[in-house]
Amino acid sequence: MDLMDALTEAAGCRYLSDLRYVVIGPGQEERIRALSETEFTASQYREAVVYLGGTPDPGADIAALKESILRCMKRHT
Repeated sequence: MDLMDALTEAAGCRYLSDLRYVVIGPGQEERIRALSETEFTASQYREAVVYLGGTPDPGADIAALKESILRCMKRHT
């Protein structure tokens, strides 16, 4: 499973494309926070931030990139 598939599952989405539109709640946020920081690379996390409409900091570590992902997924409307 790659990071985008893991995010799709953690967010409770049926399709990857739904990630761009879902607004996550506390349970989904908890599942996303629990995603592995060793199974997936920083590059994969950066790609996810871009896919979700954010602009990743090139020097950000995985924890910061995960926070960027959460911010993107909390603001979708």
